[in-house]
Amino acid sequence: MKNENITTMNVSLTEKLKDHVQERVAEGNYTSASDYVRDLIRVDIQRRMATHEQDKLILERLNQAKQGGPFIAHEDVKAYFEAKARGEKTNTPQATIQK
Repeated sequence: MKNENITTMNVSLTEKLKDHVQERVAEGNYTSASDYVRDLIRVDIQRRMATHEQDKLILERLNQAKQGGPFIAHEDVKAYFEAKARGEKTNTPQATIQK
């Protein structure tokens, strides 16, 4: 970890969740339960940031459409975010003027 200050946090889990965490660690992809939980948190942060970006773009496009400005079809927006979710590099969908 890039010179990050590490602190501790205690988390209560059901036996089933604890077993799940231990199984993930035993598979060898994580060095500890903490490593596994940190990875889950990082993934959640990325997902939330992507959702925020998606919401922002959709609201921006809706506002433009309400004003008669450029409009991006729902299918194009959906395809854009699906490609991003797959890790593909993709261009922002192009807007068209409504008639």
